[in-house]
Amino acid sequence: MYRTNSIRVQPELINVYFEQSEIEKIKNWIMNITNATTSISSSINSIFLYKFIYQGLNHIEEQKMLVYVIDQNNDVFIHQISADTLRKINSFDTFQEKDRSTLLSYIGEDDWYKTNDLIMN
Repeated sequence: MYRTNSIRVQPELINVYFEQSEIEKIKNWIMNITNATTSISSSINSIFLYKFIYQGLNHIEEQKMLVYVIDQNNDVFIHQISADTLRKINSFDTFQEKDRSTLLSYIGEDDWYKTNDLIMN
């Protein structure tokens, strides 16, 4: 998990999940994501970055990065991003409201998936 009250656009790691029960919650959350893509709302309240590192086939480490947003209606959407997009996002020193549209243009406005909150309590 990353800090939610930071002005820095770069992720600030605050939690790592590795217990089997935590991994199962994350896997179940991913399995319940809708298959239909949608466009993202322009009324975004929060933007988060989730980075999943896991052991794939043949014991090769794989990484997936998801942008996780919550809009003004508390709807949650995710979008997978590339390493190149992550570099662009990390080029910001701090996040300011005026940067929101640039940040979203890097991520893309299409191919978002609607989901539920990822709650790890």
